[in-house]
Amino acid sequence: MRLLNHNSYLTLEAYTGCCPDQPDDPAIAPVSTDPTLVYIQWANQILNSPLMNSFVYPVVFDNNLNAYYPPGTDPAFLAAVGADTWDNYVSPIVPSFDGFCGGLVLNGAYFETKFENCTFQVTDFYELEPLRIYASEVDYTGSPCEFQTLCVAVECYGRQANGVGETVVRDVILSESYRQNHFATDLRIREITQGNALLDAAGVNRNGLYDRIYLQHNVPRMYNPTGTFDNDQYLLEVVVPQGDPANIYSQLQNWLSNCNSGCQFELPEGDPCAPYEVLIPTDPVPAP
Repeated sequence: MRLLNHNSYLTLEAYTGCCPDQPDDPAIAPVSTDPTLVYIQWANQILNSPLMNSFVYPVVFDNNLNAYYPPGTDPAFLAAVGADTWDNYVSPIVPSFDGFCGGLVLNGAYFETKFENCTFQVTDFYELEPLRIYASEVDYTGSPCEFQTLCVAVECYGRQANGVGETVVRDVILSESYRQNHFATDLRIREITQGNALLDAAGVNRNGLYDRIYLQHNVPRMYNPTGTFDNDQYLLEVVVPQGDPANIYSQLQNWLSNCNSGCQFELPEGDPCAPYEVLIPTDPVPAP
């Protein structure tokens, strides 16, 4: 993304054949075509784009809302979601495709290029800004169309990543630096000072997601003889993998209940995009 200066463009086109000759009528009447075939052509061009296929994952839908994934998608995944690949799509035999609909869902995501733990540096850049996809219809010259025959809607806006392992690793290194356990930038010095052990001992998956719990403790104090009132505050941060595998939320709730604090834990609600989410295989999809 930094190489592209945060912008990348791709114009898609589809060819559905020429209209049949009509010798009795000099005007060529348009003939309806299967819209799913058009979306499949667009989806193939996205996968064949050396730049766009790293950021956009297309899923085609036919007139009956059946989902079609790129060729080469894991068969087990397709069976789990009840879908197929679009190279197996067969256009129905009908008198006319008037009134037929189709769709193309563009999922935006990417894996950022970064160094592994052995050559990790605190100053390494990592991206948190979500992708934004802008789709619009253009005419044959590439200019915006005055007519609107396609409906472009956003099912789920990209959200900034929060709680990523990259941030947790840097926070652990910063915390250790306050204790004079500095993380050397020179790889040989890091090996001598066991800096690699610091990175590995944190047990943090840099590609994972983590939840954070903050416990703030106040100690009220009255300073005599001035009578000045002050609070000493201590903030404890607990980092756990997403989903609470250690059940730490329940343990903290029991602790609060036993202390008669009257406080209750409130977990965040579910993903607001879940009703519209299109499942994406975890394995890379080969080009068709």
